[in-house]
Amino acid sequence: MQAKEQPIAEYKEMAAAPPVENESMADTAAAEMQGEIPEARLPADKPEPTVRYLSADDSNSSASPVIARKMIMEGRYVQPAVIRTYEFLNYYTFSYAPPADKPLCIIPRMRKLAKDDEYSLQIALRSMDRSFDELPPFNFTVLLDVSGSMAGEAADRALLLVRRLAERMHTGDILSLVTCNRRAELLLDSHVVGPGTAKMLDVLLGGIIVNDITDLGKGVLLAYEVAGKNYNYRYLNRVILISDGADNTGKAAVATITRYAEDSDRQGIYLAGIGLGSGFNDQLMDAFTDKGRGAYLFIDSEAEIERILEERNFIANFDLAVKNVRLKMVMPPGWQLEEFHGEQISAKAEDIVPQYLAPNDQMIYHMTIARKEEDSTAGGKSVRQDQQQEAPFIFEAEYTPLGGVKDTIRLEASVSDMLAGRREILKGDAVVEFAELLKEIRTPLTENREENLSVFDAAADNIREINREIDDPELADILSLLARYRKTLEYGERFPGSRDRNSDEPAAVLGISANSLRAFSFNGSHKKEAIRALERLGQCTRLVPQEGYRFLALSSGPIWNPAPAGSGQLSGSGGKDPLPEYMGQVKIRAIEKKVFDLHQIKLQLKAPYNARSFSFDFNFFSAEYPDYVNQEFNDSFYAILEAASTNRGRTTNIAFDADNASIEVDNNYFQKPFHPIPNTGTGFDYHGSTGWLRTSWPIEGGELFTLTFSIHDEGDGIFDSLVLLDNFRFHNYEAVGTTDPLN
Repeated sequence: MQAKEQPIAEYKEMAAAPPVENESMADTAAAEMQGEIPEARLPADKPEPTVRYLSADDSNSSASPVIARKMIMEGRYVQPAVIRTYEFLNYYTFSYAPPADKPLCIIPRMRKLAKDDEYSLQIALRSMDRSFDELPPFNFTVLLDVSGSMAGEAADRALLLVRRLAERMHTGDILSLVTCNRRAELLLDSHVVGPGTAKMLDVLLGGIIVNDITDLGKGVLLAYEVAGKNYNYRYLNRVILISDGADNTGKAAVATITRYAEDSDRQGIYLAGIGLGSGFNDQLMDAFTDKGRGAYLFIDSEAEIERILEERNFIANFDLAVKNVRLKMVMPPGWQLEEFHGEQISAKAEDIVPQYLAPNDQMIYHMTIARKEEDSTAGGKSVRQDQQQEAPFIFEAEYTPLGGVKDTIRLEASVSDMLAGRREILKGDAVVEFAELLKEIRTPLTENREENLSVFDAAADNIREINREIDDPELADILSLLARYRKTLEYGERFPGSRDRNSDEPAAVLGISANSLRAFSFNGSHKKEAIRALERLGQCTRLVPQEGYRFLALSSGPIWNPAPAGSGQLSGSGGKDPLPEYMGQVKIRAIEKKVFDLHQIKLQLKAPYNARSFSFDFNFFSAEYPDYVNQEFNDSFYAILEAASTNRGRTTNIAFDADNASIEVDNNYFQKPFHPIPNTGTGFDYHGSTGWLRTSWPIEGGELFTLTFSIHDEGDGIFDSLVLLDNFRFHNYEAVGTTDPLN
């Protein structure tokens, strides 16, 4: 999707802009040098120019293409919501020459497109180069998420990243380490990096055990306190958050980051975020780094760790060249903007949030523009296309040098000037085509196969044609990814080992191995209406299974009831609340309550002998929201465990929020601020849900246990609730027993 313009009248003239130094482009495209172009005067009787202010996001944020690559390599559909085209332009490399004597330079390029009178326009704001030896000393405070949701591969990569980061630092740099789960702990304070650092970190990191819930707010608070205490204006002062973003108290964490980022901006303490993990919360991490004014990166492999820490990328990711960058573009009369592929665009400067530019880097503003027809007029005067061709475009970039005052650089360039250089805009066009293609693919894949393949093949052909001309290794990598993704679009998502492609059997849909299942039963009066294996819920296309091809729906009313608020009662008779004896490790006081439309799935399972924990994912929806929040109509979902290793086999609800409350409309997760999947099309469009959550719980190897998924209406049986269940797994690592939000 292209950025939408603000519905604001265009400025009538650009002459009101303050006088700035005039710069220009020369004909030598290969060297990307600058020369003199006379300033153009716009006659008063000509149509007015189009003025736009642009933002392309901070130059060092580039998580989106790595997340997309991870999905493609896993054989999954790439969710359009994770695609931010401007981050693709940040991630891939461009060979723009740095400025000779200023903090940044403006390099615009144009390319004629196949459609009549359409051009791509790419403007680069290039910073000065800086080598590793030229960097000041580092004061890095690493904030490491050690909550239960990080268990397994995510924790292994996070610990490796900390080790590699320390290896990249100079002797004499300052390294501190804060960990957080339910509480924040300072493990390392003001350590001076030296020959013994690697050995010390091996011991320190080797003692970390990931468990419990995530309270990033506490971690951020402590990390900024440590960074502030150790602050030195001669150093690069950074807080580096390493997390999957599965924060149980997201709103509080963002508020803390916002407050400290505002204070720290004055000192130069910025927050960089590095995301990882299979349940990664992209929106939350994006919000963190946006407020923290630092890089937003994602790790999908050890190779990506090495890429992030490679010298040139390391400097671009953690250093800063100039602040408060905002670009003004004045298009001459007769030109119009068709699509903008950046973050923000407006006719008003105050609508655009200024961004930060790193050394060795560029901000890239990419768009499609078009020449208007010859009969376009203003004041009865027509604009001839040859005049359009020669009238200059004007670019003004405002910025603030580090430790300096606000400044502006200005460039005028004609269309012929901008058409002179091709390589960088060809690559930019290909990268944008790749990102925009990923947004265009529609689900369900089977139903949209022919249309998707037609759109896909046209885009892939364009990228292939561009790469024939420039022979770029990164475009070759993109084409390899596309070849893999085409198979997903043609044959559907493929999940080797999943048993639910052609099976509605609940254990298969949940992802449970046939070797682990001992018995299965269903409790409730309306099995056909209240339990069902689904590829999607209602008409929702963004809510996809977490494992395999289907998820299991368990409901207190008819599944896919178009009106779950008021017409879903299955039985007029009530029953006893199946409230377990324990909520986690806390004994519950028994309360006699009458419930309605109780339905349960009961599984008897045997854990593999090497298992130390298990997990499952769920998403709870309720029509009780928002009208009946904090009232007696608290429809509830329980996951009731009976295992000798937990509370001596007594019934225990293992799905609850950070406040030890059961899953219902009043819990901490319901309609949380970073709700990554909208309810549109689910039947609960005007109600609410938790989003995907993951419960992890300890188990003993070889243990026989019972797990009961239970849902019911409270107060009455009129308004429905529903839970989606999926992705049950045993693990060979420990879990403390938590429920965490996923993306």
